[in-house]
Amino acid sequence: SAVLAGGLFITHCEAAPKALLFELLYRRTVRLPALTDEAALKSELFEPLAQVRDEVTAGHVAGHWWLQSRALVLIVAGLSRHCFAVVDDFLDAAVARALLQITQKLYCDHEMKAGIEEQRGGAAGLGGYWGDANEGDIQNREGLPRKWSLEGDRRAWLGDGDSRAPEVRQLTSATDTLLSALRSGSTGGCAS
Repeated sequence: SAVLAGGLFITHCEAAPKALLFELLYRRTVRLPALTDEAALKSELFEPLAQVRDEVTAGHVAGHWWLQSRALVLIVAGLSRHCFAVVDDFLDAAVARALLQITQKLYCDHEMKAGIEEQRGGAAGLGGYWGDANEGDIQNREGLPRKWSLEGDRRAWLGDGDSRAPEVRQLTSATDTLLSALRSGSTGGCAS
């Protein structure tokens, strides 16, 4: 057995080492940025984007603040230089609260299913690296707390027209709007 830094544990490592090897490779590959890199990201992207957001929202400009050309240029810069962008306050606070309440309701009503429930008994099994068996109980079928698990999340699949969560449409619409703006090159001359 192995205990990971966050307190999760993996069993049967000797007989079925794939989960442990996956975690070790992940920890070797994914590194926290150096403090200097973190400071550079903050001054280069995060703070300027927050400044645009604050200026636009203080000026009560209609529409999404992140559609301003200055914001789009910064988002594109983050994506092109660092392969990610952080857009805080992407949704209006009321929409974000509504999505949180919907998520909590789905969870309490047992409509969010454990990932392993979707993966159990599939015709092809897990396949790929993991193989077709549940070697080493990588799916934590007993549901033991703090045990490492493949597909250990909870999920509910919702579409734009799902009556359980009408606010989802606002999230997908905002995401589509941002992606369309980035694709159209409406970033003040910055290549998308």
